[in-house]
Amino acid sequence: MDNFNSELISAINKGLLDSEKNSDIVITTGILENASKVIAQNVQHQYAGVISRDETIAVINLIFQAIEDEQFFDWEKPTLCGADKTQFEQIRKKLMLAIGI
Repeated sequence: MDNFNSELISAINKGLLDSEKNSDIVITTGILENASKVIAQNVQHQYAGVISRDETIAVINLIFQAIEDEQFFDWEKPTLCGADKTQFEQIRKKLMLAIGI
């Protein structure tokens, strides 16, 4: 199980425990992680068609290479691409956080 999956399962565990604490649900299993894994698999399945982890890493690398290359990222790129260097760096960081790197 990769880091992203374990973080997702941990977040789901926490959400389930918080919901139980707030009396929204009653957990009757002794192994909460099994239920969390099922939820995580369904969430991942729902978003699997959007973009894979490897594709996301490729986009992150492409953004990095583009914004670091002064010849490529010239004065007209913000107009052509819809974002300036700072905005692309923020997008890159969001993508990295989304996949846990």
